[in-house]
Amino acid sequence: MSPVRLRLLAWVAMAALLLAPPPLAAQSPDEAVTALVQEVFTRLRDDALAAADGPSLLRAAVSGVQQVLLGTSAVPMVPVLSGIEDEDLRAVAMYVEAAVKAAPGRSEFVLSSALRAMVRSVADPVSAVFTPAELGRYMADLRGEHGTIGMQVDTIGNAINVVEVVDGGPAVRAGIRVGDHILEIDGTSIDFHSPDAVLSLLRGRLGSPVHVTIRRGSSQPQRLSVIREQVREIPIRARMLEPRVGYLRLLGFTERAHEDLARWLLRLNEQDARALVLDLRENGGGLVEEAVNVASAFLPQGVVAVEEGRRGQVTLIVRPAAHRFAGPVVVLVNRGTASASEIVAGALQDAGVSLVGGRTFGKGTVQTVYFLQAGWGLRITTARYRTRAGRAIDGTGLTPDVPVVQAVNQVQGPGDTQLEIARVLARRRLESTGQRATGRRW
Repeated sequence: MSPVRLRLLAWVAMAALLLAPPPLAAQSPDEAVTALVQEVFTRLRDDALAAADGPSLLRAAVSGVQQVLLGTSAVPMVPVLSGIEDEDLRAVAMYVEAAVKAAPGRSEFVLSSALRAMVRSVADPVSAVFTPAELGRYMADLRGEHGTIGMQVDTIGNAINVVEVVDGGPAVRAGIRVGDHILEIDGTSIDFHSPDAVLSLLRGRLGSPVHVTIRRGSSQPQRLSVIREQVREIPIRARMLEPRVGYLRLLGFTERAHEDLARWLLRLNEQDARALVLDLRENGGGLVEEAVNVASAFLPQGVVAVEEGRRGQVTLIVRPAAHRFAGPVVVLVNRGTASASEIVAGALQDAGVSLVGGRTFGKGTVQTVYFLQAGWGLRITTARYRTRAGRAIDGTGLTPDVPVVQAVNQVQGPGDTQLEIARVLARRRLESTGQRATGRRW
C-alpha cells in the first residue's frame, strides 16, 4: 500500500497529523524498524528529484548507525553487501534493527540517525526525516497552528486593531473582540510596531500566558491575561486602502487558506472594492493545493503552473472558485516571497498582472511529505515547477515589473513605500478601465 502523501511548496519547513496512517496493529517494533528503512530507501531511490544511488543509500544508513554507537559495545556486525539490491536492503534493514535493539534507551535516536544519514546522502538540502513527535509539530505548522491566542491584527489608521478572531479560541474566551485597539503586550507599548511584529509577540510556548492591554471604543484600557494554545492562525489581513481599492495580505499557504481568502474577498466586495493590492511579501509558501486554489481566485482559466518530476509532468489547472476577483490586481513581492507564493505571483504576472517590490526568493521546487509506518514522516524534493508561461525560477526568482527597494521591517509599517506605490498603481489600473460606477462586480 502506498503511503499517504502531501505536496508542499515552502521555503521554511512549516507543519498535528493530517491523514497520517496509524502504526499497524499486527506489526512488532522490530518489523516497524525494518519497514521504515525499506520505505525511506525506496522513496529516495524512486521519487527523489535528485536521483539516489542504491548502494550509497545503504552505506549511508550503516555509517549513520556507526557514528552514534561508536565507542560502545552495542555496535552490531556490519553487513557485507553483495551487490544484489534486494538482499543488501534486507541486510542493512536487519543491521539497523539490531542496532536499535542493542540501544534500548536510545532506540529512536539510533533509528533516526540511520534514516537521516540516507537522506543526507541525496543532494537535497530541504529533505528531512521526522520522528512521530516532530511530524506532529510540522503538520501543525502546515495547518497554521501555533502557540498563540487565535486572532489576526492589522493597522487601522495609526493603531493596531483586532480584525478577526478564531471562534472559541483563547482570545475570544478572554474577552477580546474584533475592533479592539491593542495598546500593550506584556506591559510593552506596541506603538510603531508593524502587524507582523505584534503577531510575533503574541506567539510563544504552549500554555504560557500573554498579557494584552486593549481599549474598546472610548472605554478605559483593559489588561487581559490569555493562555497560549495550539490554535489555527488566520493567514489573512484585509481592508480598504481607499474607495474602490482593497488590500489583502496572505501570510502563508496553510490548510484552508483559500477559504479565508474567499471570505475576505467577499467582504471587500461588499465594501465596493473594484481593484486589489495582493500582498505576498514575506510569505514563504506552503501547500501546493492552496497555491492553485488561491491563484484560481484571480485567473479565469488556463494553467497555474507545471510540475516536472522523474515520473513525468503534471499541469496544475485553474479550478472553479466560489468568489473570483475580476478587477485589476497588483501584487506585492520581496525577497521573502518564496515557493508557493512565487507560483501565484508568477501565474498572475504571466497573465498580465504587475509585480511591485523586490526580486522574489527563487525556490522553484516541490516537496512531498510521505507518512510512513509507526507515525514517522519523510520529506523530499520530487519536482521542479515552471510558471504559467513556462518560466523556470529556481535560483533566480521573479523580477518585479516595478522595482521598489525597501527594508523588511517597513512592511505594513508607516514607511511602506512599496504598498503606497502599489495602491496608486491599482487605482490607475482601475481608472484606465473606465469603471467608475458603484455596484457589485462578482
